[in-house]
Order: sequence, then C-alpha cells, then structure tokens
Amino acid sequence: MEDSEIAIFQSVLLEWYSRNKRTFPWRYTYNPYYVLVSEIMLQQTGAKQVVQVYNDFIDKYPTLRHLSEALYDDVLILFDRIGLRYRAERIINIAKEIMKSNTDIPSTREGLISIKGIGKYTCNAILCFGYSQPYAIVDTNVIRVFDRILDYKTRLQPPHTDKDIWKFAQSILPEKDFVDYNYALLDLGTALRNSNEVEKKFNFY
Repeated sequence: MEDSEIAIFQSVLLEWYSRNKRTFPWRYTYNPYYVLVSEIMLQQTGAKQVVQVYNDFIDKYPTLRHLSEALYDDVLILFDRIGLRYRAERIINIAKEIMKSNTDIPSTREGLISIKGIGKYTCNAILCFGYSQPYAIVDTNVIRVFDRILDYKTRLQPPHTDKDIWKFAQSILPEKDFVDYNYALLDLGTALRNSNEVEKKFNFY
C-alpha cells in the first residue's frame, strides 16, 4: 500500500470506530493483568459471553498475585461458564511463572513471549492495550478486515502463522492512536462477520 492509502485507511477506520465502538470492562484500563485475563477468556469465545465471567473473575482475583495463589478447581468453575476448560490451568500457570521472577507482567516483548501460554497475539495485545506500546495485533477479525477491505490475502493456514501478515499489520499501524486503531480493527472485523451491509457501506477509497 502507498503511504497515502495507508493514511486514508487509518483515518476512515478511526472515524468509523468513533461512531461504532463497543464498550467492554477490560478496554482502556491500561492494566496488563486485566488485559491478560480478558485475552485468555476471549480466545475462541465471543466478547459478550465473556463480560460477566470476566467481572466475576476480577472480583475474585483482583491481582496477578491473587491468581497465582488460586486453587485450580475454583478457577475452573469460572471457566466452565464459557467453555474451553484448559484455559483455567493455562492462566494459573502463566500467573505462577510470572510471579517466580517478577512482581508484575513483563512490559517487553522478549519478556512476555518467553512465558509458556502467551503467544504472539496475546503478547502484542498486552503491550498495546496494557502498556500503550505500538504493537500490531493479528487475529481472525483483523485478518477479515485485511482480506475484505484491503484485499490483502494470505495462503497460509491458519493465517495468523503467516509472518508476512504480521509485518504488514505492523507496517500500517499508526504512530499515534494505535490503541484506538487496534480496537477499531477488532470491532470492524466483528461487524463484517455479522453483516454484509457493513462492507458495502465501508469504502476507504
């Protein structure tokens, strides 16, 4: 994409987001622990389904230390409400591993990606949404936007394993407003999944 096209994309996307943004309790907290919890819960699970479980989880385990000391069966009860029970063990293990050598979630990519259970997307989400650092995110919703709006294709399966799409995502990330921009990609991707009318109305050029 040309620089002018990137600028148009960023501008129109942010304008769309200002009128269509979704509100969730983990957004704009700039708390890396809250972001970690939400990202583990949001894996293969709809955001609306997660809201109440997330709120109950944070009430019961307000900090990383509380979570690291939690009983597996108690955490499992919460995750049973949204499925994919293996995530209960994963999030406890992440908390325990971090607390072995840190008092908080690492704020560097190297520190985060070295933790078992934290992949590239979760790592970048924590850095962006938790620490306000300019890192791109790539998930199913973002890939949907790239495919249907920008006509950026990938042949790899699953698409998020394509190193080039991550490079592309980082290359078009704005220097400012990157938190809003990343949330906008997620919300637009969801809107595109739920309605074909969105794509018809969403013209960048």
